[in-house]
Amino acid sequence: MSRQQNRRYYQRVSNGGDEEESDPLFTSESGKSWERACNLATANVCRIALKTATTIALLDDSDDPDYEEALNAAGYGRFHVWFLLVCGWANASDAVEVLCISFLLPAAECDLELSSSDKGWLSAIAFIGMLVGGYVWGTLGDTFGRRSILMSAMLVNAFFGATSSLAQDKYTFLVMRFLSGVG
Repeated sequence: MSRQQNRRYYQRVSNGGDEEESDPLFTSESGKSWERACNLATANVCRIALKTATTIALLDDSDDPDYEEALNAAGYGRFHVWFLLVCGWANASDAVEVLCISFLLPAAECDLELSSSDKGWLSAIAFIGMLVGGYVWGTLGDTFGRRSILMSAMLVNAFFGATSSLAQDKYTFLVMRFLSGVG
């Protein structure tokens, strides 16, 4: 769809299908500014704006849209597939954090000379780190944007998870597992 067609379609949708009514956004004086705005913006931004306007118009037509209508109006695309993959990897990373310690404890018991109390702390320290990290990363995500903060948290998790495999004593191992849990 060209920009002119997008503008006409948006005008038709925003007027409820009645092209006779005028929208102040599309009057002759503001039509040129609309074209300039679309020329400055990328094609994706114009497409997203049109999709949003269409979604709002579709939802405004019905008195009480239900969940399925809202999902159908919003659509599903490449962004959602990537979002699912990234969140899936983040979830898998957390699952590995929880599961790996159960495989490490028997070997670490002899190598690091762990008592039963040390094994308990080693099992719990990642969860304590997750508790702290949830507040830290959540606050940062709300402030600076979730995408970059999620990627940073995953990198912190990966770095300290790999670093914990190099630990030679129990205290270093505990600190690295805690910091891995924070990520």
